Amino acid sequence: MMETRKETITKANPNFTVVGQGVAGRKVQVAGYTVPDNTAVGVPNGTQLIMKLFDASGNEISRDSYVFFYVKRSGFDGML
Repeated sequence: MMETRKETITKANPNFTVVGQGVAGRKVQVAGYTVPDNTAVGVPNGTQLIMKLFDASGNEISRDSYVFFYVKRSGFDGML
């Protein structure tokens, strides 16, 4: 049986990277998380994701903004 654990992903985590700045009305990857070797990530249906996001000026992004969350498998080249 695989061991499971919760992980909080923040800027302090060495596997977290800030990719770029978001642009209003455009799909832009703003952050990424590299899964360590010999580790699997699962996000079961109904999982609550808590995100506190800020724009380039340091202002909190509106709660009614759309955020797209996806997992990119190893070997997949490109954004959705």
